[in-house]
Amino acid sequence: MMDLFFKTKAVFEFIATGLTLPNRKTIGGKILKNTAKSLQENIIKTAENDKNGVTATFDGWTNVKMEQLWGIVFITSKGQPLVWGAHEISSERSRTADQGKSLI
Repeated sequence: MMDLFFKTKAVFEFIATGLTLPNRKTIGGKILKNTAKSLQENIIKTAENDKNGVTATFDGWTNVKMEQLWGIVFITSKGQPLVWGAHEISSERSRTADQGKSLI
């Protein structure tokens, strides 16, 4: 894994000499939060601007760690999927409708 890290770093140093890449703490913190917020705002704006409305789809599945996941995807009238999110619900035991309400 570290070998891949050093190869990736070498490629960026070759392409853009002097470029300082943010560390994983910065990417996983401030950058991730800002990007997620911007994405969510764009999803809301797209859904609100759809004159014909959107369709909400709900799905549940199990990941490779055997955790129960629940997700919501909105689909615009033009067929564009807007992924609202997925949440781990293994510890919660409830009906489908209850899960949907807690995610919106």
